[in-house]
Amino acid sequence: DDARAAAAAAVGYLGDARFAEQLIMLLYEDTSGPVRGAAAVALGMLRSQRAFSALVDGLGMDRPGSFDMARACIGALGELGDVRAVPHVLRFSRSDDCVTHQILAKALGNLPCEEAERALQFLMHEDHPNVRIAAHQARQQLAIRTALKTLRI
Repeated sequence: DDARAAAAAAVGYLGDARFAEQLIMLLYEDTSGPVRGAAAVALGMLRSQRAFSALVDGLGMDRPGSFDMARACIGALGELGDVRAVPHVLRFSRSDDCVTHQILAKALGNLPCEEAERALQFLMHEDHPNVRIAAHQARQQLAIRTALKTLRI
């Protein structure tokens, strides 16, 4: 499983979008949680919009390793930068897990919309200092992305 997960991740690092469909297939069909998680991360790195629906589906997969899979999908959806992801990832703001909140904050920093900004303001008051730091950094990134989006209009 480690070798297959590493291979899936390598596709993302190499940026070879020709393998997006195979990664989506891994996300849905592979029996290994680490392989599915690596496929999700790779899809985020590829920024393949074809992966959006599969990554949203990955948030709700109830299989072994689904908790880590959800984290990987949250991060990958953030990497896609598609604001349609916001309502899907925000349901994880109710999690008690600080690592999930850190990943959520980082993802929201890539999704320029008011709903993401409000969620980041909430996460800045989280008990765990790493979540607060991640939310602060994400708000800064969100401000930059929002400014760039405005300039393109």
